[in-house]
Amino acid sequence: MSSTYRDWNVYFDPKPIPHAGFDWEATHPDYDGEGDARMVHAATFKELAAEIDSAIYEAEEGPESGAVDAITGYFGYSSFSSESKARQVIAALDKAGFDIVVRERTA
Repeated sequence: MSSTYRDWNVYFDPKPIPHAGFDWEATHPDYDGEGDARMVHAATFKELAAEIDSAIYEAEEGPESGAVDAITGYFGYSSFSSESKARQVIAALDKAGFDIVVRERTA
């Protein structure tokens, strides 16, 4: 099955491996093959859509990476399975209209 989400090409292709994290795949419309980072994988369509949203957000010059460091530092990496999850939180807050402000922590 193939379709699109936010102009990205989306494919559902269950692999013959026990880990489902690669069953869904998406590529940017301008994806240029191996070495091009504009490809994401996920176990579900919902997770894939979040990965695409995060990739688009990062490409559109989202909040400074310091915001990711602040979120992962405040909540701890154990709260997020990856830096990508922290970026998804920032993207969701930004999309909801919250102002993202990165401040240096003072003692």
